[in-house]
Amino acid sequence: MIKRRKRNIVTCLVVAALFYTCRQLRRQGGSTEPSVNDVVSEMAQTRNHSAMVSGGSCSRVSPTPELDKQAMETFKVHDLLRMKKHDFLADYRNPCWRNPNTGRLKCLPYFYLAGFAKCGTTFAFRTIFSHPDTAMPEVKESHWLSKTRFKSQSNFLDYLEVFAPAAKKMEANLRPHPLTGKPFHHLITGDGSASTVWRNHFWDYLPGNYYCPEPRVVTPHYVHHLNPSARVIIMTRDPAERMISAYNNFDPGTGSPEHFHECMANQTRVYSDCFSRSSYRACVFNETLRIATSKGHHCQVVAGLFHVFISDWLAVFPRDQILIIKMEDMRDDFYNVFAKIFQFLGLSPLSRSVMDQLENEAKSKSRTKRVHMMDKTRQLLNDFYKPHNIQLTKLIDDSKRPRV
Repeated sequence: MIKRRKRNIVTCLVVAALFYTCRQLRRQGGSTEPSVNDVVSEMAQTRNHSAMVSGGSCSRVSPTPELDKQAMETFKVHDLLRMKKHDFLADYRNPCWRNPNTGRLKCLPYFYLAGFAKCGTTFAFRTIFSHPDTAMPEVKESHWLSKTRFKSQSNFLDYLEVFAPAAKKMEANLRPHPLTGKPFHHLITGDGSASTVWRNHFWDYLPGNYYCPEPRVVTPHYVHHLNPSARVIIMTRDPAERMISAYNNFDPGTGSPEHFHECMANQTRVYSDCFSRSSYRACVFNETLRIATSKGHHCQVVAGLFHVFISDWLAVFPRDQILIIKMEDMRDDFYNVFAKIFQFLGLSPLSRSVMDQLENEAKSKSRTKRVHMMDKTRQLLNDFYKPHNIQLTKLIDDSKRPRV
């Protein structure tokens, strides 16, 4: 077992090293060992380019290296905007259609519990699917949109299979439509992949983003293309607490308070320097910078810069199709927060007794932190995240105001 684990670790390190080297070669025009400062300096030269514009590509600016043409051609299959849109069945509440050859029912998610990781998405997912008018997918997190599709030529049928069990349940359940009285399939399903909201690691290879210092086409564009009426739930949390939770979850048994502090000190220093030279998006979406600072660890400070990613979703979807929930509110006001979530999804509220039972079950499953955060680390993260938390508050407040 130990030998196998060591072999797996070595394999992962080799793959990561190869991926990192390819990134460096493409971005630096052949240099395999640029410093973090070199990466940030390169970004500063292209900071004024436009972002979030559909189609086409950005103008190539020297010294931006030539993109790998073979990789560009390979990644065309991952451009979901090229996919044909489906006409959804009117007698299903969930977005579904039938395969014209087999007649088999195919369904997309009605909603996306899109992230962020370590912000209570697992408990929220479980609570939502305790509702009788929901149909559970095969798994909570397929990560198809953000990650796994890049390993399988973005085979759309693979994604639809995640919701095949839910489709069967939806097909078998009918009730009279509240307005017409006709038979109506009322159940809904959802995707709980917590990486959907922020992970766009291959953006620079995708059509519409070529030569751009920051992406113009990201995951919310693909989700909107597949289903413009999708409902999106985004969960946030005190980002410092999210970081230590991620550290304990993704690096179990291998860390220490001192190592966590060292990682956070390095990442906050590098990204603060980057923000002083370039835009938030250019820094956050720079893959070379992310890989260089994370050093193989899953705990990354960029995932706590909520406003950067949420602003992309708000730029694509109407405000009334996005619900933003703080994990602390879910903990402190369980009943009312889930009443809001159920209303957002068009579901009837559950009884107080059922909600009390769910809340008690959640409280009974306490977790012990393996690594605790030192006071100086908490202060470091609080100082780093403070301006971004202010940006998030402003973003949410502004997005609630009617557009003129």
